[in-house]
Amino acid sequence: MNSHENNTLCGFVTILGRPSVGKSSLLNRIIGHKTAIVSALPQTTQKSIRGIYTEARGQIIFLDTPGLHQSQQRFNQALNMQAANAVQESDLILYMADASRPPGAEEEDAANMAQESAQKVLLVLNKMDQERLFLSEYQLFFQSRWPNTNYFPISVVSGKGIEELKTAIFAALPASPLFYPEDVYTDQEPSFRIAEIIREQAMARVREEVPHSIYVEIADLEQHGDTLWIRAFLMVERKTQKGMLVGKEGQTIRAIRVASVKGLKKLFSSKIDLDLQVKVDHEWRKNSHRLKTLFG
Repeated sequence: MNSHENNTLCGFVTILGRPSVGKSSLLNRIIGHKTAIVSALPQTTQKSIRGIYTEARGQIIFLDTPGLHQSQQRFNQALNMQAANAVQESDLILYMADASRPPGAEEEDAANMAQESAQKVLLVLNKMDQERLFLSEYQLFFQSRWPNTNYFPISVVSGKGIEELKTAIFAALPASPLFYPEDVYTDQEPSFRIAEIIREQAMARVREEVPHSIYVEIADLEQHGDTLWIRAFLMVERKTQKGMLVGKEGQTIRAIRVASVKGLKKLFSSKIDLDLQVKVDHEWRKNSHRLKTLFG
């Protein structure tokens, strides 16, 4: 019999907030495995990532979301829809803010989405390890929307407050058998996880204007004996962006491939043979069909 089968707490939890507050980092910290790519750039997360944390108390199934971004562009509207869908699927919302930045318009949008939902909300204030903090501003911000509700001060980097937050999450979940086996920490398809690792390495090596113009297409994925063979394309919007990803004499694309293989070896027991190329998908972020394919 499963040791967590009786008297367990189990439910879906959405991490909601504006870009770059540390949502993906919190998910990775709690899960203990890398399920979401992490970058200093906003809008790194392009899909709601499901991470699964299981222990004696039960199971938390996390839905990470893209940061809510004020824009009428189709691409950003598709990201915002991802967040809205995750909120509707969840039993609990972790509303996460960045203590080192004052509340702004995007903070208002994220708070409104949390307030308008029927789900219970836990307030989380991250980056408490930073020197300059806007605590009084956030106390007023939280109090105006969730009166008499305390927030959880945390630092994802140092781990401060994480255990207290996990205890509060479990206390808010319904009694339920586990949804997933104990050893499962994500339900992502292998091809999606491969694409995310490649995209992360590409984003780390190109200029600020390029990263959000990138998506990864896994063209082939085959097991040949003890080797996993992957053919993938880094897709960009313009030829100039292709040149940046390839780099002088192919140096950048080689660096992306080497770093990607290193990351993939942590996920798969097989040897990795990665064929990585760059292609142009002209103005894909304005293409409704492409956005539907990528984000559903």
